[in-house]
Amino acid sequence: MSIAFFLAGAAHCLNTFITMHRFTNMSGLLFSASIVVLMMGLVSEQITATSYREANR
Repeated sequence: MSIAFFLAGAAHCLNTFITMHRFTNMSGLLFSASIVVLMMGLVSEQITATSYREANR
């Protein structure tokens, strides 16, 4: 999901930069969303690994 947000942001950024020579807020929002989704995935993976590690003791 994070990759989809990043690619959408990159495509939108490239499109608006070529046509209007600007970096729009939507491109920034999509890049930020991709980072937030990636970080949430990493945190949830760590929480799951910790709970499985404690269950196996």
